[in-house]
Amino acid sequence: MKKITSLISVTLAASMLMPLSGCLNRFANPMGTAALESYAKEYGAERYKSSRDFAHFIKDSYGDVNQLNDGVYVRADGKAAGMAIEASSEIPIFYDENIKEATVFAVGNMSYYMFNEIFCVSMAFGSSRDADLYYEMAVDSYYVRDEDGIIDADEFDPRMVFDVFENDQQVEQARQALRRELSDMGASPEMVEEWMTLFDEMYDFDYDLELESFEGENGLRYTLLTGSHGDVFYTAGIYVKNSTVFYAYGFGYVPTEVNEYLDDVCEHMQVPPPSTL
Repeated sequence: MKKITSLISVTLAASMLMPLSGCLNRFANPMGTAALESYAKEYGAERYKSSRDFAHFIKDSYGDVNQLNDGVYVRADGKAAGMAIEASSEIPIFYDENIKEATVFAVGNMSYYMFNEIFCVSMAFGSSRDADLYYEMAVDSYYVRDEDGIIDADEFDPRMVFDVFENDQQVEQARQALRRELSDMGASPEMVEEWMTLFDEMYDFDYDLELESFEGENGLRYTLLTGSHGDVFYTAGIYVKNSTVFYAYGFGYVPTEVNEYLDDVCEHMQVPPPSTL
């Protein structure tokens, strides 16, 4: 009788653990396209079947970020994935022809003209090599430099993060490059000074910029960054493992809200959020 009771106990215990185990291993790829789609569904986000419609909606939401309150997402492959990935020209996430499939999820809010938004993309590549190359390009895009270490004015972007110790030099190089370009185009001295004033206003950014790369468990590599441009806080996490890249980008006026958005989705995707930097 004791043996039968023990057997029943073990069986019951195993049956109770099975759903838990299934939940923990719900996805073979925790940061894959299916995992991000699942998060979006659970969040209550609106699903778009067409990448074109998704892209139009994202662009239309610029005037009213509250349109993103409930979240939106799309899962697509091929060139359609590219249209969804590059739906927002304000975000430095780019399409690559080696991407086989992608899920894109966005959510945000706006109050008193202060917005907070995140844009997350899970990308499946044909090979781990393609995924690694994309990851490296994504991280490198946060540094503006050419072979001689000189910055061209048309390449300078306030969304990009720079080496903290080179900020002054890099900004000044870009400033002088713009001055030379305007002069070469025949702009009057008055016009040049007006552009210089505009440049100083546009690129008056915070020096509290951080970027660090890590080697995680089971082959996960990732880079986290955080910084600000004027009053706008921005942060991101770029992750690669095997043939998958997950890119989570957030920006807005209230860092705590931006981080709350990203913390939640990153927990679901089983990756360290940018707020841990």
